Amino acid sequence: MENRNSIVNVTGWIRSLGIVSLMCFFAASCGTKEEPKKTKKVLIKKAMPKITPLVKQPLSNISIGFQEVLVDADSGKTFSVSNAYGSTVEVPTKVFTDSLGNLISGKVLLKYREMHTMNDMFLTGIPLSYDAAGMLKRFNSAGMFELRAYQNNKPVYLDSGKVIRVNMASFESSEAYHAFYLDENKTRNWIYLKDLKGTMNPAKKKIMRKAMQKVDAFKVPFEGNYFAFNYMALLDVYLNDKTVEIKKMRNDLTLQGKIKDYGVTWTNVYCYQSIEFNGTKTLASLLLWRKMNKEPWPVWGNSATCNITPGTNGTYQLELTQAKGKGYYKATIQPFFPIKSLLAFSPSYWQNKYNLAVRKAINEEMRKQKVADVFQALEVHNFGTYNIDKLQQEEDYVQIALEPEFDTEISPVNDIAIYYINEDYRTVIKYPRGEWGNITLLYRGGGKLFTVLPGNKIAMAEGEELNKLRYDELKQHPGTRVAIRFNTLNLPMNTIGEIANALGIQALPL
Repeated sequence: MENRNSIVNVTGWIRSLGIVSLMCFFAASCGTKEEPKKTKKVLIKKAMPKITPLVKQPLSNISIGFQEVLVDADSGKTFSVSNAYGSTVEVPTKVFTDSLGNLISGKVLLKYREMHTMNDMFLTGIPLSYDAAGMLKRFNSAGMFELRAYQNNKPVYLDSGKVIRVNMASFESSEAYHAFYLDENKTRNWIYLKDLKGTMNPAKKKIMRKAMQKVDAFKVPFEGNYFAFNYMALLDVYLNDKTVEIKKMRNDLTLQGKIKDYGVTWTNVYCYQSIEFNGTKTLASLLLWRKMNKEPWPVWGNSATCNITPGTNGTYQLELTQAKGKGYYKATIQPFFPIKSLLAFSPSYWQNKYNLAVRKAINEEMRKQKVADVFQALEVHNFGTYNIDKLQQEEDYVQIALEPEFDTEISPVNDIAIYYINEDYRTVIKYPRGEWGNITLLYRGGGKLFTVLPGNKIAMAEGEELNKLRYDELKQHPGTRVAIRFNTLNLPMNTIGEIANALGIQALPL
C-alpha cells in the first residue's frame, strides 16, 4: 500500500508540474507581448544631375586676361580699357550692393575684358549659339565684353534700376547688330536686350595703319633692303668676338644660312664711322640698316672709302668712293636695330613674338588716340558677358553628319568637342561629341574645323578636304555623312598668338 501511495503521489506531482507548465505557457502567450524590433528609415537621396558650366575655356593653359580696376563705390569712376582700342567704362556713384541688396561703400574691384577676334572668342569658351523659342540660331559676333565686380573676394551686384555704361569699341561697322546678355544660370541662354546703332569713327583705320608701320618692318624674316655693312661684323657679334672661332667659321655656309634666316644681307662695305643711335654713340658696322633707294650695291664696294653724314627724319647719306675716282655711289640709309640684339634670339623666337610686338605698338598708339571703327553703347544691368551680334541666315549654311578620322586614338569616355570657326561670318561653333551627326558648315566655305585633344593639343581638319566639299549638293541633301581626317598639329600652343597662328586666323582685330 505504501508503494502504491508513493506511485500515486509521484504521478500527481508530475501532473501538477505539467499543468503548471501549461499555465506558464498560456500566461506567456496571453500576457505581455514582445516589443517589435524598430527599423531605421533610410532616406535615399536622388543623385542630382551634374550641370556643366555654360562657359568653359577649351585650353587650360591659355586664357583671355582681365583688366582689374579699383573703383570707390561712393564716388564712381570712368576708365579707359587697357587694350586701347578706345573702349571706356562709366561707373556712377552708389550703384553697388551686397547679396542682400544693401548699398555698399569702399573699394570695389572691377574685372573687365573684351573679345574681338574669333581667336579670343574660342579661347574664352563663351558660346555663340542662341535658342530663339526652340530654334537654334548662330551668332555673327561684332565683339563681346565681360564685366565682374568683387569686394573682399565676394561678388557684388548692381542696385535695381542702376546701370554701368560701357562704350565698347567694335571693328564691324554694320548697323544690323543687336545687344545680348548671357544668362549663365537660369535660362542658360542669351537674352536679347536691344538693337544697336554704332557711332562711326573714320580716323581709326588711318591710326591703326600708322601703329602697324612701327612694327611691320620687324617681322622676321625681314622684307626689304635690310643689311649689315659686312659679313665679318655679323660674325663678330654672332661669335662674341672669339678670334679663333671667327677665323674657322668665316667661310662656313651653314652659319651664313642661319644669319640669312633673319632676312639680313650684307654689302661687304667696311665702314668704321660711329653714329648717334638711341642716344648712344655706336659703330655703324654694329647696326642693322635699311636702304631707302632701290639701286643695287656696287660690285666694288669692298674696296671703297665709306662716308656717312646725317640726313633728314633720322636718315643718313652714305657715300662710297672708289680709289682714284673710278667709281662713286650714293644711298639714303636709316639705322634700324643693333645686330647684337637681333642675334640674341633665334628667328623663330622673333616670329613668335611678332604678334605681341604688333599688339603693343597698337596699344601704344590707341592709348593716345582712344579710337575704334565704331563705338557701341551698352547699359550693364547685371554683371556678366555681353555680346554685339546678328543672327546668321539659314540659307547661309549646310548641315552634315560628320565622321571624323583622327591620327591618334581617341578614348570614347573623353568628352571632346569639335569647333568650327569662320572669320567671314565672324562665328565660333562648338559641337560636343553627341552633336557630330548634326554639324553646320557655312556655305561660302573658308572655315576652320578642329578639335582640342587631351594635353592641350589641337587636331585640324585637312583644309583640302573642306575645300573639296560640294556645298550645293550638301545643301540639297542635309545630313549627308561626310568623313574628314583630323591631323594633330606639332606647333607651339602656349600663347594667344601661337594659337591664332596654328589655326590660321587673326590674333588681332585688324
